[in-house]
Amino acid sequence: MTEILTLLSSHRSIRKFKSDPIAEQLLGEIINSARQAPTSSNLQAYSIVVVKDLDKKKRMAQLAGDQPWIESCPVFLVICPDLFRLEQVCRLRNYETNDKYIENFIVAVVDAALVAENILVASEASGLGVCVVGGIRNS
Repeated sequence: MTEILTLLSSHRSIRKFKSDPIAEQLLGEIINSARQAPTSSNLQAYSIVVVKDLDKKKRMAQLAGDQPWIESCPVFLVICPDLFRLEQVCRLRNYETNDKYIENFIVAVVDAALVAENILVASEASGLGVCVVGGIRNS
């Protein structure tokens, strides 16, 4: 089995984290790896929000359905489907945005999921533990 197949098949969600901070260079490399994910028409219809502040991580833990382990991770990355840039380009060029159709949103969700997978693989390849959270709900 190749190294990447071994890595993929050995994935486990980690919910107990070391308190060591993640080096900025490593975090940057992980995010750059995420940006290499394939996206529909290269639209990159996602945004990545880096959360390090403890109070903000506590809020994210609440919004994620009271998952307290989020507070203890050194960095929490929120990957959001984001059509803002596409909408801006369409407005600038007088194109129809098709915002009445769900297709654009589905494309953005798939783009975000592919980015999340690249983050997971890059993080685990770097020796970091990861746990994917399926949703953040602002209720």
